[in-house]
This record gives sequence, C-alpha cells and structure tokens, in this order.
Amino acid sequence: MHYGQLYDEQVAASYGALVGEPVVPTFEIITTVASSGPGSDGNYSNESAVEKIRPWVDAARAAGAKGVPERATGAFNLGRFDLPVAVAALVWIVLALFVLVTPDDALIPSLIVIGLILIGAIYFAWMMIFNREVLESEPGDDEFAAAPKAAG
Repeated sequence: MHYGQLYDEQVAASYGALVGEPVVPTFEIITTVASSGPGSDGNYSNESAVEKIRPWVDAARAAGAKGVPERATGAFNLGRFDLPVAVAALVWIVLALFVLVTPDDALIPSLIVIGLILIGAIYFAWMMIFNREVLESEPGDDEFAAAPKAAG
C-alpha cells in the first residue's frame, strides 16, 4: 500500500453508505506479535523495529490520522463495564478516605481532604471538556518522536 492511501476519507465514506453511519478512516499497525518461545531479549514477543514502521506512522500523521493505543487481542478487558467499575472504585476510595480522616476531633483535615477531592474532580471535568485528547492516550514516552528519522 502506498503511504498516501493510508487515510482516505472518500474510501471510508463509501463504506459508510453500507452500514448507514459515518465510518472513520483507520490504519492499523501491528508492532508486536506473541511468540511461543522467548526471544533474544527473554520475552515472548517479537517487536518490529521503530525504523521499519516510522515511515508508516509519519505518513499516517501527515494524513491526519490519530494514534490510538489498543489492547492486544485476548488481553484483560471489562468491555462495557470499564466506566461503571472505574466510577465504583472512585466512590469507594472517596468513602475510604473520608472514613480514615474523620475522627470526631478532625474537622479541619476532613475539610482539606474534601476540598482536594473537589479540586481534582473539577480539574478532571475541565480536562474532559476542554482537553479530551490528553485523556485518550496512555502516558509514556513516544518512541516514534524520540527516534531519529530515517533519511530518504
């Protein structure tokens, strides 16, 4: 496939007519494949070299594609219960913190904890509304940005 054909809105739109809803142009690059035995680095995966896939990533970025990290097939996934479990965990943590810091004579520390939790919730809501793309990527180094570009 030619690099310029990675992200074609017209091709995606033609599929949209088949399914009755908009189709997002997508290009998937599989960079790691599980193996049956340990490799030279001792793990059970075969990774592609950054130099081999950099031209594809650069072309996809230049064409406007958005990178989305994806879980490996067969990896642990809560599916549609991801959000409810995360919310339940957050509520549990808030209640546990509140119980831990609220002895009868600890009004000020309780108010401080409640204030910090509210500040965090307001900041998270602000990020959800005004800077969502930060929350849609996983933290870590972008090895494609850090690797030197291949000449050519």
